[in-house]
Parts: sequence; C-alpha cells; structure tokens
Amino acid sequence: MADETLPFEILDVLGEGAFGAVCVARMREDPLRRLVAIKVLKPSYANNPKVLHRFRDEARLLSRLQHPHIVRVEQLVQEAARPFVIMELVRGLDARTVLRKQPRGLPAYVAMEIIRRTCIALHAAWHEASTQDGAPLRVIHRDIKPSNLLLSVHGQLKVADFGIATGQFDDREAMTDSLVMGSRAYMAPERLDGSRDTPAVDVYSAGMTLFEMLTGRVMGLSVNPGTHDRTLARQLERLTVEGMSQDHLSDLHRLLHRMCAYDPELRPSALVCATELERLQIGMPDSARTTLEEFANDVVQPMYEDRKRVPLRKAIAALEDSELLDAAAQTAIERPPPPPTPEMHKRPALFLGTLLGATLTLSVLAAEKAWTLANTERSMEGPTADQVRVRFWFPSEATARVGALALSFPGLMTLPMGEHELDLTFEDGRTVVCLFEARQGAAVRYVVDQGQDAISVDDADAIPCRRMGDPEPSDSDPADSDPSRSEAPEAPEVP
Repeated sequence: MADETLPFEILDVLGEGAFGAVCVARMREDPLRRLVAIKVLKPSYANNPKVLHRFRDEARLLSRLQHPHIVRVEQLVQEAARPFVIMELVRGLDARTVLRKQPRGLPAYVAMEIIRRTCIALHAAWHEASTQDGAPLRVIHRDIKPSNLLLSVHGQLKVADFGIATGQFDDREAMTDSLVMGSRAYMAPERLDGSRDTPAVDVYSAGMTLFEMLTGRVMGLSVNPGTHDRTLARQLERLTVEGMSQDHLSDLHRLLHRMCAYDPELRPSALVCATELERLQIGMPDSARTTLEEFANDVVQPMYEDRKRVPLRKAIAALEDSELLDAAAQTAIERPPPPPTPEMHKRPALFLGTLLGATLTLSVLAAEKAWTLANTERSMEGPTADQVRVRFWFPSEATARVGALALSFPGLMTLPMGEHELDLTFEDGRTVVCLFEARQGAAVRYVVDQGQDAISVDDADAIPCRRMGDPEPSDSDPADSDPSRSEAPEAPEVP
C-alpha cells in the first residue's frame, strides 16, 4: 500500500542533483489532478544545517519570483521529517541536453531568444520582485549555464536552479560563506577572487552561454586579465552567424565582448542585453527567424518524447531516497512501451531492418562503455567490512578518478577506508589532484575557493587541491604569489 503520509504520488524520476532528486508527481488531494515537479532533499543532507537552509531558501525565493521565465514554486512542505519543494512541471529539456544534439550550435535566432528571455528574467529577479514590505529581492542567480535553462515543448523558457542564488528577504536562513560554488566555465572572474557578487556576474554567465549556444563550443577564458581579453577577442573573431549582415554581426561581437568583459563595470545590465538582442533579431532576414516555438516543435518535442525512460521502480532504486519514494510510488501505473506504428506492421522488411539497426547500435554503445562499466561496477558494489561508499560531485565538463575507479558523471564509489587521491580531469586539459579521507556516507564536492580548485567534504570548509604537474606542497614553499591570478591555459584553437 502506498505511503499515505506523503501528500503526493511519484510517477516518474526526472533526475538527481548534488543535494536532491526531482520527480514528477501528482498531488493526492488536487481535484484537477495536475502534474507537478517535486524536489526532494537527500536524507544524507536532511540534518546538514547549511544545505537545509539553502534548500528552504531556494523554495522561499522562488515562491516570490512570479515571472513567466522563472520556474514557479507552489509550496514548501514538511512531511516525514523531510522538506519537499512542490514546483511547476516543465515538460521539456534543458539547453545542455538540446546542445548535445546540435553540436554546431542552435539556430542564431533561437540562441539569442533564449538569452534574451533569460536576461529579462534576471532583470526581474533583481529589480521587480518584491518582498512583503515592498523592497526588491535583489536576487543574483550565480549559476547561469545551459543546464539551468529549461526549454518546454511549447517554446517556453524557464530559468531554473536558484540553489546558490543570493537575495534579500526577511526569512532567509543561509548566510553567504567563503566557498565559491558554480560552474567554472561560466563563472565571472571576480567570483574567483571572493569579491562581492553583483548582477554583472549573471550577465557574464549569460554571455558565455550565448557564445556556446551559437557555436556549440565552451569558451574557456583565463583568470589573467591580459590573456582573458586576448582569448575573448580571438574567439569572437571566428564567430559567424548565417543570414546576419556584417554590420549586425559586428554589433553582436561587441555585445558579447561587453557581456564577457573581465571588468564587471564594463558589462551592460541584463535589460540592456535583452534590448540589444531584440534589435539584432529584428535585423535578421525572415529566412533566418526560427522562433523558439517552431524550434520547440521541430527539435525539443521529438527529443523529449524519445528520451530514454528508465522504469519507475528501477529509477527510484538508484536514488539515495529509494525507500521513502518507493512507498509513494506504489500506486503509480507503469506506462507500457508504445506499440509498433501501423506503417511498421504493413512493411515487415522495414520493421526488421529497423530492429536490426537498433540492435547493432546498442551493441556499439555497449562496447564503447565496457571499460567504464567494468570499473564502475566495482565502485557500485556493496562495501565490505573495511570499505565505505563515498559520493562524488563535480562539474559536467570533468571526469573523476580514484585509483583504478573512474566516474564520467557524479555518483558513488566503494573505497577502502582512509586517505585517497581524487584526480579531476577537465575538458580544457587540466587535471587537479585533491586529497580526501574516505568514510562511510561522505560526500566529496568540487568547489572553487578564493580562486583555487578545492573540494568540500560534507559541505564543510574547502580543502585546497593542486594542479597536476605543480610541485608537491611543503612547509618551505614560498607563498609570495597570488594564486587567484595565475594564468590558466587558454581555450584550444578551433579552425
């Protein structure tokens, strides 16, 4: 029998993040039988004050941000001694997922429209959303990137994941600490210095995201001012947009240069960015104007309908919260796979050919992943008496390795108790080495602290890492240089 203490019924699992899982659910007592998204805080963090405060703050913040381009939160509930956030369900995909199927970038009009609406949402979050006393909330998102921009199958744009946002509201619980959280590839340089965050950090991230959407490439920039500006100029020189006049292309280059400027004082406001992008869109010929609604109908909806679906029981079993959520899913009806189309029944040769092609494709994919699965299988096995399970969180542009075990995405490893070396290799070629102690249930998270690569274990203070190739730290090493201004490798040249 389903667990009636929970006010919702789980129907699907959308995914799992650093601190919680997001599920599709139906509220039991809703007469309209609407579907909603439920964000569930992981049990390992339920008693962690820092994480718990941020989790509740995000819910309170989003409940005040009533804007068409921001994911709406309907309710924060406390059930079974656990907090749950009830949000609107966005039927669609994040821009990162869409970009994987568009390796050369999105249509320019679509990319500019996504960022235009994002900038409108950022402007509203800072200026227009008001607290109970009428004062602006002054919200800064601090983690704008493709994976936090949701595209619905109907062509809507929703900014999501305000988990590390800052804002001014009376019942805020979490206090800003020294850990710099976010994704390095989209992070404004001043954030690595521990400077006070301003709306300019979101403009920088929006500019980096726009470049990626136009080209399909991540523009890695150095934290060294001179190298940063030279690399930015070279990357923009190679940016072309089909159907855009040379004058408008030059204007787009200038806008991106300003949005991604090293000096935050040189960046335009989010509202100015939205206005400039709209002007550039108006100047494009009709043949190049693929609207977001058309793009959603032609690209997003087919991808959404064809996405890989894991059976509900199996998806829940893979979550840290499996026992609680499985009880809430027992009355859910598993959808059977769709029957073959009439065309397939009428054309058996085509049906058999398609079936054979799918089988061969799956075989190739299985072969490609054999090495990873062989190592991951060991890491996912239950621990023995002298072993513990440790969860790792790191950016999507990195892979992790501890000894012979490797992870290409955040997950669990089974390790012997004691000290270990974590190697994180990023897409730009750099590898950072971090030392940690494996203990049962520990969560190791990559962070940036005062401009340096670091890890945080169980959300505690940052532990500095070193870059592969750097000398081993010692008590006699000089410390007269500023590591936050060290020159990072430039982004690889793309012909």
